Amino acid sequence: MKHNRFFRILAAAVILALLMIAIPITPALAFTFTISASTGPTGTPLTVASGAGFLPGISGHVWFDTNDNNSRDSGEPVLTVTTDSTGNLVAPGAMTVPAVPRGIYYVRVDVPDGTPVEISAPFVVTQTVTANVSTANVGDTITVSGTGFAATVSVTILFDGVSKGTATTTASGTFTGFTFIVPATTEGYYTIKAQETLIPTYFDTVSLTVEPDITINPTSGAVGDTIVVTGDGFDASSTVTISFEGISQTTTTSDTNGTLTSKAFTVPAASRGSHIVRAQDTGGNYATATFTVSAKITQ
Repeated sequence: MKHNRFFRILAAAVILALLMIAIPITPALAFTFTISASTGPTGTPLTVASGAGFLPGISGHVWFDTNDNNSRDSGEPVLTVTTDSTGNLVAPGAMTVPAVPRGIYYVRVDVPDGTPVEISAPFVVTQTVTANVSTANVGDTITVSGTGFAATVSVTILFDGVSKGTATTTASGTFTGFTFIVPATTEGYYTIKAQETLIPTYFDTVSLTVEPDITINPTSGAVGDTIVVTGDGFDASSTVTISFEGISQTTTTSDTNGTLTSKAFTVPAASRGSHIVRAQDTGGNYATATFTVSAKITQ
């Protein structure tokens, strides 16, 4: 009896082994997914760099999950994707990182639609600041905007390390329309910095080039009239030569902020029409203005 039982158990084991050989076991799908960037500011374009391990010949979506709820909500950036015959993602086009506060977000894959999210890739939203111009003169108004800061916080705006005031971000971590006037300063490259007031380590910068500029008074007149020249944005404490149509008329010295105070000269003999008044410092920085010579009216 014991031998019969042994042989029955042995036979059952052999049959099970044969069945395991005859019926292949489908392994669990191993999903892979990458995106074109892992960090960047609002407005960064994102594409699917790679995706594999999905069922072949199906469709679904890839989206930027703005509220980390694993659900594709209305208004969230989304791409419609398909899979090829080997289960690789095919995702034409790009989506744009939306205006959201700084932090870690996830780009998620739902293929096919309605199933649990198969895989996600992280994306870190960073802060960025922009100015409406890249070149300016002393006295110009600069408009500064920013994205990717924390929600509803104070952001300090600095020019060359000096605070120009604060802006408050929206619930999306953005601010717009902050303005300041370029102060008296020498020509050169300067930094505009926007930093969170309470946590200054979260910041971004943008460059601004300050160039020389002059004003003449009057802008028209006759030979023999007096022109007064003022200006800003020259080298500090530099000799500045003022010329009329390329011929030196006088010199002056800029102050420590690169400012020219009123300097006068007499309009030399010249034909009627437009002529160039030029002010140039010893560093080669210059600015020009146009003076129109008209006929002198005598009684």
